[in-house]
Amino acid sequence: MTPKSYSISSYNNNNKDNYDTDLEKKIRELNETETDWVSIYLVYVMLFFGGIQITVYFTSMWPYLSTINSKANVDTLGWVVASFSIGQAFGCPFFGWWSEKIKSTKIPVCCGLIFVMIGNFIYSLLANFSNEKVNFMMILSRFLVGIGSGTNGVLRAYNATACNQSERRKVVALGIASMTLGATIGPVIQALFNPFGIDGYLLFNVIKLNLFTLPPLVMVVVCAISITFFFFSFKETFIGIEEENEKDKNIDDKIVKGNQKLPPFDKIAVAICIYNWFVIQTMATNVEVLASPLTITMYNWTDSQAILYNGIMLGCSAITNFINFLLQAFTRLRYVDARKMIVIGISMFLMYNILNYPWPFYTEKLDYIKISPNNTENTHYSGGCSRKFTWCEETPRTPLFLYVISFVFCLGIGFPSISGPNGALFADILGPRRQGFMQGIMELFGSIARAIGPVSATWLFNHSGTRYYMILQGILISIAVILIIVFKKRLVPLQI
Repeated sequence: MTPKSYSISSYNNNNKDNYDTDLEKKIRELNETETDWVSIYLVYVMLFFGGIQITVYFTSMWPYLSTINSKANVDTLGWVVASFSIGQAFGCPFFGWWSEKIKSTKIPVCCGLIFVMIGNFIYSLLANFSNEKVNFMMILSRFLVGIGSGTNGVLRAYNATACNQSERRKVVALGIASMTLGATIGPVIQALFNPFGIDGYLLFNVIKLNLFTLPPLVMVVVCAISITFFFFSFKETFIGIEEENEKDKNIDDKIVKGNQKLPPFDKIAVAICIYNWFVIQTMATNVEVLASPLTITMYNWTDSQAILYNGIMLGCSAITNFINFLLQAFTRLRYVDARKMIVIGISMFLMYNILNYPWPFYTEKLDYIKISPNNTENTHYSGGCSRKFTWCEETPRTPLFLYVISFVFCLGIGFPSISGPNGALFADILGPRRQGFMQGIMELFGSIARAIGPVSATWLFNHSGTRYYMILQGILISIAVILIIVFKKRLVPLQI
């Protein structure tokens, strides 16, 4: 169970004669300070929109790309999805470092949203580019949005340091819930634009308004409103930070009062939390990037059906996610040992992979895509397994009801069971110091997972279907369980 307050450990008791009573006073003040809920609620709103930016195009990205570039393949899709994460990998540590340096959350976040606006606007204009340029421009658009989304680490760091430790599990759980809810609702928002169809309407003879281009244009408007609202409404509060002044200077986490300083955080414990986040992001990206190609192949869904049905499943998973986060925030579930919750979540991930592995006792075989009237394989016309895949004949179909149940419940329970407790534990391990850079590093590794995941998952899917990418995920998940069991005693809050 996570301690409700920071305590004085043997780190300082060994030097009790020289112990700085001002530091003891500071620790008591930290434990008694009230959480600034007003600013935290504003951050929740920003995290929600940040989550939407991550996934709003995942179910439609492949149909959009194949529509504007007939030569595109699933490997190209992997690089498009990875470009977002590569951009985020640059943005996370930079914005985290910048936020710590200027001791501000507001300015980096607003600057990041400008990148997001530019990227979304380019995405809406992709149909205006030639086949030779469209792949590059799609990658560029997602790269820019990724850079801007690097501010998610800054927002999460603010949440961790704008509350007292007794409420951190609740604050962090709701923060990640906001981002996760946004991420799972993103494809649902895309599905809402399905009635506009692929042909759509032409605006000013330049912008084609259809089910692919309307969502990014809406996101541009949302970002503009968010920048204005956040810049003028957000007031920052930091709890647990020794603010710098002439008499009491904070340098690299050292509280310069006599000979005392904050103890260093446990690097192994921090690394394990970061690895857990890496596993979460790997799972999320693999599921999201392959949702459309996999269901088109497995269940003969057309492009429009894949967008709609995957959007519905993601919406149901989002509801399961959100209920889980609410239980963590407002019931006794938040007092359950974070390590146990993480293991439960990882077990749900493992169950998802087991159920969706192409076991030989799944006897139903895959169907090939029906040839369209123009003698081509066109997933607008018919779903199924493409004849370019050599594994269609030997790969059984996972029963649809198992896929839906595991998608909604295994993932819906697994993601919040890991991300909420893991995020709170990570903040507690770091202790009452500025966390912008370290939260940025955590987001960096999540971005690396999101960059590697789509490329590796699409490559494995092209060459072997779901078999080997399920095995790869299973290995990553198993390593996470082993690390938690072996280093259980080190996964505790910083003792001051």
